[in-house]
Amino acid sequence: MRKLIFHSHIISPQANKPVMGIAQDTFCSIRNFTLRDTFLDCNQVQNILLWVPDWDGLVPTPAILKPKLLWSGKQMVIPRGINILRGAEDKSNNRVFDDGMLIENGEIIFGSVEKMTEGPEATPGIPFGFKHQTLPHFTKDEFSPEARGSVEKSYLRGLTPREFFFHAMAGPEGLIDTAIKTAETGYIQRRLVKALEDVVVCYDGAV
Repeated sequence: MRKLIFHSHIISPQANKPVMGIAQDTFCSIRNFTLRDTFLDCNQVQNILLWVPDWDGLVPTPAILKPKLLWSGKQMVIPRGINILRGAEDKSNNRVFDDGMLIENGEIIFGSVEKMTEGPEATPGIPFGFKHQTLPHFTKDEFSPEARGSVEKSYLRGLTPREFFFHAMAGPEGLIDTAIKTAETGYIQRRLVKALEDVVVCYDGAV
């Protein structure tokens, strides 16, 4: 029965590392948390800490004391005891653009979470198709999260028809990236071009 417990298989025994990573909405939120101008008040910090399962009841020292107690978003992301140094494009010690990352004892000294330090590369969103709609279920030029491909529910809770369609869009993309080989598709293309080289389409649409 232990093989069916999901929480027992997050860490892979092969390399002792997680088998999944953060992406999309979670990654965007972490990125916003670690920006320089992101600060949280006491109520927001308490709400975040209450979600920590093994919280010891100690609140981190605020980054700003006056005129109001404020905590930086970087204080709320990394647990204590973590030390990481990621390189930056600028090799000098002048961290003007806040690129790269340095974490000492769970505190982010400089840097922000980005695609070069964590998570996948940003990909374009759901394109507008027929009549400027992602799906016929939405109005024209709608930019709500639901219309732009947000999937709120999981397979366990059940997907709505719109969520199911957007979720299925990642299937062919993943198939092309992993299963389809360039040699096979190139061979099929060459045979199609050879078989159709004598076909002509006239201006009136006749073949």
